[in-house]
Amino acid sequence: MGENRMERQLKIGDWVTQYKTGFWQVLGFQKCYWEEDINEFKKGDYRGEMVFLKKAFTNKLKFRLDGDMCHVNWCKKLSENQLMKINDFFEKNPDKLTKFTEFIAQPIKTIATCYFHFNEDQRKLFSEIFDALKNKINYDSILELLQQNNLYDCMTNRISLEDDFYWVQFVNINNELDENNKLLYTYSDLIKHSDI
Repeated sequence: MGENRMERQLKIGDWVTQYKTGFWQVLGFQKCYWEEDINEFKKGDYRGEMVFLKKAFTNKLKFRLDGDMCHVNWCKKLSENQLMKINDFFEKNPDKLTKFTEFIAQPIKTIATCYFHFNEDQRKLFSEIFDALKNKINYDSILELLQQNNLYDCMTNRISLEDDFYWVQFVNINNELDENNKLLYTYSDLIKHSDI
């Protein structure tokens, strides 16, 4: 899929732009894989690297701290002129350099949302199963648990605001993968639409 980190020669510490505005420093890399079949890409196929980033500046060189993660293909190294401006800013503002250096970005969350039509017994069973989960779990294992407990058929991708449905959120932090390169999730919330 397009260029990779080696072709772009990105490394930790480089300054880049990405699809979100501003100037970002590269903190690290992690491989990523397709979660499902999409066109010619098959579930489990390697899809490149995610880049962990820390923002120091807006596009107009205003100091602004933030953290993000994106695919390496969205990153573009800054020009020598842009790098000189960053270095000049930090030389004139050592307190900002300290703030930037010490800044720890919030974990990057990826949320998988699933929709369900449950009766009360099914909702209770779902809650019992997933509230008891102590370990992180990949999406295939979530589906397997649903199938084992006759809850898989309650899942739907067709909802309307008039429906009485539940949505469930599973959260992945910082693109964490299991030994089979599948995203690991923790169970977060079961929310009834009509209760909002």
